[in-house]
Amino acid sequence: MYILRMNALKLVVVVVCAGSFGPSAFAGVMQLDSDDRGITLKMGVSWIANDRIRHEDDLLSSAPRDAYENWNSQRILLLAKAASLNATQDSYFSGTEFTASGFMGGVAIGKPDVEYLSFEAIGFSRAVFGFSLSEETSMAVDALLSSGGPPCVSSLRLRGVGDTQFGFQAMASGQFELVVVNEELVLGAGSYLFEMVASLDQDQINFGSNSSFSGSLRVVPAPSTLGLLGVSGLIASRRRR
Repeated sequence: MYILRMNALKLVVVVVCAGSFGPSAFAGVMQLDSDDRGITLKMGVSWIANDRIRHEDDLLSSAPRDAYENWNSQRILLLAKAASLNATQDSYFSGTEFTASGFMGGVAIGKPDVEYLSFEAIGFSRAVFGFSLSEETSMAVDALLSSGGPPCVSSLRLRGVGDTQFGFQAMASGQFELVVVNEELVLGAGSYLFEMVASLDQDQINFGSNSSFSGSLRVVPAPSTLGLLGVSGLIASRRRR
């Protein structure tokens, strides 16, 4: 409605700015190559009951169907009424930005009168995107990684694929550790893999811990582009007067 009240000259200015410097301006620079998001939960336990060896295990996994839509999944695995694993993820790719948040947690409490022979709990919430750049591009990486301590870990990694040489990573694995990532990186033309993972790997039945991640990788407009945006905004402002 606002645009319709503008005269023809001002309307041209707005259309040129939106078409030249909006999100679509970077669509040809950042090409999605692969989408490997997923949640996997696996648990198994063996114990002795009534002089017999008993075993119970379960496996759950899920993945999004469309990389360009929001995806949220949650699974809870209960085993022998004494253990559970819980993982969530909310993630999407917009064409100029990868955004994801995930959680992985678990707890298991053994019964004192039960003889356990083996126990295994493995799970992860994994947001992984592969992409290509056709030219040198400035990218911003912002993330918050948290860990409640072993056996849970939260990690972030951005690396080159094939002939592309590049590597950047961060991790939270300590007891109640919080890691903040705020970096602006210049990536050359080539192929890359960006991943954030919250994981759990435990072989003892008595434990309780969790990890999580929340972050994004996005294209940063070049200074010249921002300058042109400022000039066009100033021109439009003066003409409104």
